Amino acid sequence: MMYKICMRKKFKKEVYKMKKYLTLLLIIAFATFMLFMGISCKDEGEVRLTNNPANDGLPSWSPDGKMIAFDSDRDGNWEIYVMGTDGSGETNLTNNPADEAASSWSPDGKMIAFQSNRDGNSEIYIMNADGQE
Repeated sequence: MMYKICMRKKFKKEVYKMKKYLTLLLIIAFATFMLFMGISCKDEGEVRLTNNPANDGLPSWSPDGKMIAFDSDRDGNWEIYVMGTDGSGETNLTNNPADEAASSWSPDGKMIAFQSNRDGNSEIYIMNADGQE
């Protein structure tokens, strides 16, 4: 009986060590990933990119990291906009009386997929990243 108790204590110690090392390994892997991707842990503060009385939301970074697509109702209905990562050059891409939202960039950054109810019900559309057909 004593042997089983000692083995259980030893087993618990080994499991605890394994958890500790696994946690350390995960932290190292995450830090390595962040360094590889060029992500800093420094607090660089938040930067407000849009400033208007309308609702702006659902931002989506372009694959090259130079543009952000987002949804806005500043024209009275929801539209897809793009802007530079510094907030400059806000441009309405859809400009349609229907509601468009939920933009997503293609992997090559040439197209944007989005949701629209322009035909009476919600459907998925794609357009060139500059808004041209």
